[in-house]
Amino acid sequence: MKKRVFSILLSLYMVLMLFTVTGFVEAPADNGRIDITMTGFKLGNTPADCEITNIDSTITVGSVSEVTWWMYDEEGKHTMSSTDVFEADTTYEIGILIGAGVSTGTAPSSVPAVTVNGKTASAAYAQSVASFDIRCTFDKFGITINAPDAVCVLQDCEFTVTAPEGVTIGTQFGYDTGMMGSGVDLTLDDDGVGHGVMRAEWYDLQADSFKLMAEGTTADEKLLTAEKTVQIQRNHIFVDGVCGCGTKQQYIVTYDPGEYGTGSIEVGVKTYDVPFTLSSETFNREGYVQTGWTDANGWMYFSLGDTYYADEDVTLYPMWDEIVTLTVPFTTTVKLGGNAAPGETTFELEVVDANAGEETYADVTVSAAVTTNGEGDYEGTMTLTGPSQQLWNMLCEGAFVQQVNAGEEGWTYDDTVWGLLLSQIAAYSTADSAGYTVLILPATCEETENGLYYDLDWEATPLESMSFTNTYTKTITEPTEPTEPTESDPNTGATTSPQTGDNSNPFLWIALMFVGGFGVIGTCVYSKRRRNSRAK
Repeated sequence: MKKRVFSILLSLYMVLMLFTVTGFVEAPADNGRIDITMTGFKLGNTPADCEITNIDSTITVGSVSEVTWWMYDEEGKHTMSSTDVFEADTTYEIGILIGAGVSTGTAPSSVPAVTVNGKTASAAYAQSVASFDIRCTFDKFGITINAPDAVCVLQDCEFTVTAPEGVTIGTQFGYDTGMMGSGVDLTLDDDGVGHGVMRAEWYDLQADSFKLMAEGTTADEKLLTAEKTVQIQRNHIFVDGVCGCGTKQQYIVTYDPGEYGTGSIEVGVKTYDVPFTLSSETFNREGYVQTGWTDANGWMYFSLGDTYYADEDVTLYPMWDEIVTLTVPFTTTVKLGGNAAPGETTFELEVVDANAGEETYADVTVSAAVTTNGEGDYEGTMTLTGPSQQLWNMLCEGAFVQQVNAGEEGWTYDDTVWGLLLSQIAAYSTADSAGYTVLILPATCEETENGLYYDLDWEATPLESMSFTNTYTKTITEPTEPTEPTESDPNTGATTSPQTGDNSNPFLWIALMFVGGFGVIGTCVYSKRRRNSRAK
């Protein structure tokens, strides 16, 4: 008999342990954490109410050693946490597991008070029950303040206040900075959503946060409240490159000379969504020229002064190109076309065209001149110096060389055009040396609507040197000595020059002078006598 009574009591004990009050909760319309209210649970014969907001709220149950939230879903039972997400259109069975006197094995005489967020509930307790489940119905219930978790010290905090259907939001919101607080108008739109702004000038700069508060009322005049704590940060809070205060994020552009370069270039500052012009300054390296910029991985390439668009910090390194000097021999021949010989004369060569745009070889310098001094052949050398890539641009499809016509008097200049073709070059070479071969070919010239068009004679055999022949045509007429008169010898018929007296005896000339003098005197005396005779 005693055993039967004991069995009955044991069965009742087990039934009491499983005794629950069951309810269900429907998920909110949108996914996320929810504020919920637990209502109308009943254990034994004593009704009680308890409100729960936020499933990670602190729960105290007298001196009970263990309180655990749990829930049933399609996956089974598991413990709830603050990170649980409720899915739309899903029903959950939620409850609280309270451990009462489990550690001692002694059941309390009554259920201890259950306190959740400051609200207390109690229920009758079966003497022999050491733990039990409370299953109740949870409804989405409450006001929500949608505000950023943090703002910068210069940023106004804009937020909205929403409430479930049947709840009317108040027309003001409150704020509390810790040192001061106030109520400010809340603007309600047609959908009943409140819009508020917490001004940055209201912040307490000695505090790290402030609290927003809003309220509303249910249809049965029940007052509901909500609050939101917002952190204040001294630094900007950038979202997609822009802070809420309007400040745009900035990025640092650093220029590093790398292993081989020397010099320094000031860093640049790029603003979010604003194109940035990279530096046109260059670093220095012996025997090389900087042609652009690249990143550490060599994945990005930029020209000097190019535009950088990426909204991120970047360190750029110089792109180097070796400076190369190419030489091309030429011969200048001077011929005489008159009887005069020219003195020292300098003849120069120039590149008159290339099958590439001038901008692609703008840094190439050309030098070619030879000084002549009279008739003969004179050897000269044309040098082309510049970055290897630019030399390639200039000569890969042909560059054309012609002698400069200086227009000096007496010269006829050779207007032959020669073509230069680079057959091998290492573009952007960083090697200490590279092989370069410049071929010399005859060039053709054609008159077009756009001017002269030069091309290479691709079928011709390359020559060893360019050649130019210039002719000096000046003639000078020199003055001649006067011609002596001639006469024929009557005896021999030979032509002889008459004697001019240059070879006669000077004494003979003196004697003739005296004879002539006496003759003149005699003539004068005779004439005088005749005049006297007539007069008588």
